[in-house]
This record gives sequence, structure tokens and C-alpha cells, in this order.
Amino acid sequence: MAICVRAAVGAAFVGILVTGQAVAVPVTLGFGSESGEFGLLDTYSEGGFTLLVESGLEWGFDDSAGNGPSSLVAGFDGEIGIGDTISITNDDDRLFQLLDVDLASLVDFDLSDGVDLIGLLDDVEVASITDITTDSDTFAALSSFGGVAIFTDFIDELQIVGASQNDASLLIDNLELQAVPVPTPILLLMSGLLGLGVIAYRRSAEA
Repeated sequence: MAICVRAAVGAAFVGILVTGQAVAVPVTLGFGSESGEFGLLDTYSEGGFTLLVESGLEWGFDDSAGNGPSSLVAGFDGEIGIGDTISITNDDDRLFQLLDVDLASLVDFDLSDGVDLIGLLDDVEVASITDITTDSDTFAALSSFGGVAIFTDFIDELQIVGASQNDASLLIDNLELQAVPVPTPILLLMSGLLGLGVIAYRRSAEA
């Protein structure tokens, strides 16, 4: 009887494990809550992610030049500092992936300041895209830039780092991230039932 219970619960657990796991849903940081804002940036939260300025005084928001309500600006009131850094992490400490990001120059035909996108895992760099710039004031996805490949490594921190000083500010918008999904409550329940089945089997075997 205990063996049957264990087998049934185990089969159900496997079924939930395969089909019942939460689906990862991309989150787009569009900086929409900063609509109507224009000024320097310190920290910002959206969609379960937090963006924090670690160094530099030239990170800001511009509500007049977004691919939507507003955008993040590298080189807000002058050239971005080389090494100036913004850190982005998941609020639940979950690993995540960078899927894409939209970029534009504040001034058409002027080359924007450049940034590096650096993916970290346990404080170790695992992926990077270096010195990203554009000379178009029309937003375009980074994935559409020739010769640029978006890294798909799982990371626990994404850094945006000042890389080069040029003729115009770089506008950053629609930063698309995807966190690793957590198990559903049903999966957790079935895991507990499986444990109870194993305990019942052991007690029966010992009797």
C-alpha cells in the first residue's frame, strides 16, 4: 500500500515538475514612472528590479527624449565619466537574463557617449558588450546593431558602465530582462506530498 502511495505521489510530482513550473515572463524597464521627471538619477525600481547608481554624476532621466514616456540618460549634463557605473539587480535575488535594450543619441548624427553592458555572477564577470554607441536619434534595439550579440548568460547583476566620451548623451530605454521563474505553489505542495509518501513507505518497511 505504501509503495503504491509513493509511486502515485512520485508520478504526480514528476508531472507537476515537467508541466507545472511557472513560465518566465520578460520584464521591460521603460522608466514610465519617471514620466514628467527630468533630473539626476540615484535609484529606480520597476518590474521587480532595482537600478542603483554606484558611481558618477551624469546618470539621469529625460522625459522629453524617451522611446515612450522617458528614458535613462548616460551623460545627463555633460560627458559620462569613464567607469561611472549603474547596477541592476532582481529584488528577489533571482538570476536573470538580458534580452534587449533600445538605444539612441540625444542629437541626430552626433556620436553618443559609449557604455559597456557587463553581466556578473557572484561578483565575477561572465559576459559583456563593450563601448556601445549610436549616432541616430531614432531608438533602435541593440539586437539590431550589426555585429552585436546579446549575451544570454544567467547573471545576478547587470552593470551599465561609462566607456567613452563623445559628442552627445546616450539614451537608454526599454531594457528587457527575464528572471528565472520560481516554482509554483502546486509544485511545492506536490514536493511535500512526495516527502510524506516516502516517510509512510519507510515506516511501513520498518514495521
